[in-house]
Amino acid sequence: MKKAFKVMNELRSQNLLCDVTIVAEDMEISAHRVVLAACSPYFHAMFTGEMSESRAKRVRIKEVDGWTLRMLIDYVYTAEIQVTEENVQVVSEWNRGIRGWYPESWRTGVETLHTHLVRSL
Repeated sequence: MKKAFKVMNELRSQNLLCDVTIVAEDMEISAHRVVLAACSPYFHAMFTGEMSESRAKRVRIKEVDGWTLRMLIDYVYTAEIQVTEENVQVVSEWNRGIRGWYPESWRTGVETLHTHLVRSL
């Protein structure tokens, strides 16, 4: 499975077979609907339902800033994220505020890291 996601991320980085561009603020990220839908209940609902976004080539996300969107989509493809003292608050707030965006492993990891960092301050 890890190899498959590596290949899909390579395809994404070369803009090959991408069928949607996700936009937040001035950030535009090419992606594959099937990958996003498989890894995020939020995108699954968006792309498999009757929403206009299920057919749109460009989808604007208003609930998040471009930097956080980039982190989320990178995480979907790589299962890796760099959470730092500088960004843990934003990631944690988003994690609590928009349930369904992240896989359960992300939520659990971010909540644990946030708790640890807050205690160490």
